[in-house]
Amino acid sequence: MSKKILLYILLGLVFVGLIFSYFYDIFHYDYAVPPGDDPIRHMTAAKYILDHQELRVYAASEAFDPPTFHILLATIANLTGGNIVSVTKYFVPFLCILAIFGIYFITKISFGSKRAAITALIFFGFYVPQLKQIYGDGTYLNIISALYLLVMTLIALIIYLNQKDKIFSPSLGLALIFAVAVFLSHSLSAIYLVFTLIIATVLVILLRKKELIKKILTFDIISAILFLPLTWNFYTKGTIMGILYALGIVQPTESVLAGLPAMFTTPATLNLNNYSKYTGIIVIMFFFLGLVLILKKYKHAPNLILLGWTLALFIGSRSSFFQLPHRYARDLAMPITIIAAYAIYHSFLYISSRHRRYLVISIFAVLLGTLIVGNLTAATGYNHMIRVQKSDEQAMAWIRNNTEADDVILGMPLTIVAGGWGSFINLLTDRTVLDGNACPEGDDGKCDPIYDPNSEISRQFYHDNSIDYVYAGKQMLGGHVSKHEMDWSYQKELTRADFLTKIAEFKEEEYPYLGNVKIFRVDERKLLENNPAN
Repeated sequence: MSKKILLYILLGLVFVGLIFSYFYDIFHYDYAVPPGDDPIRHMTAAKYILDHQELRVYAASEAFDPPTFHILLATIANLTGGNIVSVTKYFVPFLCILAIFGIYFITKISFGSKRAAITALIFFGFYVPQLKQIYGDGTYLNIISALYLLVMTLIALIIYLNQKDKIFSPSLGLALIFAVAVFLSHSLSAIYLVFTLIIATVLVILLRKKELIKKILTFDIISAILFLPLTWNFYTKGTIMGILYALGIVQPTESVLAGLPAMFTTPATLNLNNYSKYTGIIVIMFFFLGLVLILKKYKHAPNLILLGWTLALFIGSRSSFFQLPHRYARDLAMPITIIAAYAIYHSFLYISSRHRRYLVISIFAVLLGTLIVGNLTAATGYNHMIRVQKSDEQAMAWIRNNTEADDVILGMPLTIVAGGWGSFINLLTDRTVLDGNACPEGDDGKCDPIYDPNSEISRQFYHDNSIDYVYAGKQMLGGHVSKHEMDWSYQKELTRADFLTKIAEFKEEEYPYLGNVKIFRVDERKLLENNPAN
């Protein structure tokens, strides 16, 4: 059997494995909605575009992402006649498959086809067991692959600009298209991309590469001209606030204009976990850029570099060895991946060609076998996060059958379980759902219509918004209470018993647990009776 035929067979197995791994669970279980708060948030934004044929205007304090991805989901739903939930759950795995091929083509530019194939396989293996993370990271591919592709795109661009005889490859063109798509679709990756261009420019200037300085500055200017008009409304707030928040100068809820004077009046108190969001990527940029430059100059440098960085990154990403914020560990997966690809490739060089062929086939067989077994295990219930539980579907059916179409439901704010249920209920039942944080602040600077239903502001909020139901997280009402919720309850100076007492003040009747929530009917008469002013 020739090497070319063997290669095609292996590629075919990989493609079949990709389809099976990503879509088997979706075909087997017609789940209601992918789990996680971020997917629900994105689907809600896309549903708004589909229903109203316009973009939603976000308040200054709201989290947001550029609407390109949402517009794409809404357009596909409109053309196919499907709903946003169905489009998302099929479209996201398709994007993951495209990302793996993208990783191969863009890595090939800088590191060759063999290392690129190994890198893509590593990402393939990383993706499949972690469908929860794919959906939980904003439904836009996976943050790790998005950042990896941005970094590799930059490296490919620098190599291209440094070539005497420039040949614009299709791989580079696809990479640039992907970079633009990420910039217009994912706010955190876009901020990283801005930092990447700044670092690349500074590095080239420090290296005193005169010709390259002119080229990269020209590229920066062209990028600014193209991106600035398109993204001013989306990134003026996001980028500036991201930097100020990372430096500990302002809180996310402050407006940009209010936060700018604080740069000169407030001493910066660094929060390492927040700071790492914007600095972790910088460390990686220097590593990748330095790696490319050194590899071009020293023939035997890769072995020493890879050995040193493998040890450093392994120690740095393991909390048991060295405590680092979790975002460092996540971002460090990118250089670890390319390092692993190098290590595997160079290990093969010490094996004869005949045995190397058998070894590659064995690795593919083990990899595909593991993925198939893993997906079968997940499909039979091992990974409960991949699909929505039956009780959740029953809860949605109960709400549809027992509430009126124009009923308004108020959700308890800032809880892990209940936090995503507002959009969850809205997506699947079309009921209007308000967040408990939407209540305007009172004279004391805070208002919580859930924890303090009898305050004058809360009663007015219930009346003005015609609240019919209140839902609260099951974890807050009994059973296990997570550390996050316990911390939040403590900050509110309320114990769980206090919460049960206060919620009893405004419920008329109690309904059975509905999946992960407990829902209460609001009795406005009882609110009025408990009004101290009466």
